[in-house]
Amino acid sequence: MPKYPLKQVLRYKFDNFMAKGGRSIFLSLVISFLILLVVIGGIRVVVYAIDSSGPEFGNKDHDQGGIWNQFYQTFNHISDPGTMAYDIGSKPWFKATAILAGIGGVVIFSALIAFITTALDQKISELKKGHSKVIEEDHTLILGWNERVVEILRELVLANESEDDACVVILSKSDKEEMDDHLKNHLPDTKSTRIVTRSGSESSLVNLDIASVQTAKSVIALASCNPSAPDDIKTGSDTIVIKTMLAVVACLPDDFEIPIVAEVFHERNRRVVQGISENVICIDANEILAKIMVQTSRSIGLSVVYSEILSFDGEAGIYIEDLEMGWKTGHQQDRKFPAA
Repeated sequence: MPKYPLKQVLRYKFDNFMAKGGRSIFLSLVISFLILLVVIGGIRVVVYAIDSSGPEFGNKDHDQGGIWNQFYQTFNHISDPGTMAYDIGSKPWFKATAILAGIGGVVIFSALIAFITTALDQKISELKKGHSKVIEEDHTLILGWNERVVEILRELVLANESEDDACVVILSKSDKEEMDDHLKNHLPDTKSTRIVTRSGSESSLVNLDIASVQTAKSVIALASCNPSAPDDIKTGSDTIVIKTMLAVVACLPDDFEIPIVAEVFHERNRRVVQGISENVICIDANEILAKIMVQTSRSIGLSVVYSEILSFDGEAGIYIEDLEMGWKTGHQQDRKFPAA
């Protein structure tokens, strides 16, 4: 193994130490403060030992000699350079140490202020990125982001009007600030529903744990492109949804019963996703929309019926009741659940 110069080795170790983050920087400033205090305080002690008369303040009432007092004076000069006024009547050596301590204190505390400011900025930036864990239960988890997310959220807001504190969590690769701004502009009134956004890969086990998929009451996996996208892009979107479904099922227990809805374009990929778990339901929004458009074009007024039945808005709706087996979400029996 080649031998490196001591200076290069120390520089390497120092770089690794400082690369650890804020704690290393703060510890470095504390060590620098202590070294400066010991060095300048030691100089004052030596000067005081040579000149036993100590600082000449002109007034014996203000004469505060002694070894420990020299370190205390040095501490005052470092922490507050304004205390150098106490050494106006002292000898030149004491004035010189006071000036050195004052300059060193200005540098150290300026670096400390810069460190605190930078640490706060980094913390705020980290919070804006949305990497903290979601502490929620019985929330709806939406995986992905596309142009239909606002309509989905609008229906969920209407469905959650009867709940005092409902929550919808969105996990997407999109930037958290962009998602929040988009929702603020297109969905300003969320009534009793709180919308929490997190940035990250939808197929990552770590990010799914951050979104608390284990405590969600339902999961919606959105496609990453529009139905009008080219076929190769749709295939890529289906691949992402398949990976997301595998990750979701891996995070949940073997006997999970929460409903999972996935948006998949191709029939072959829908069969693959449905084979992952019996609780996964695959839909093709483009195909469903085409069928509804054809039916409503052949029957006048059918669009109003569909709007009333398939939407939470209005008085009508579809409810499914199973008195014996209960609903697959694991809720209590003899309870009705909306299908839309």
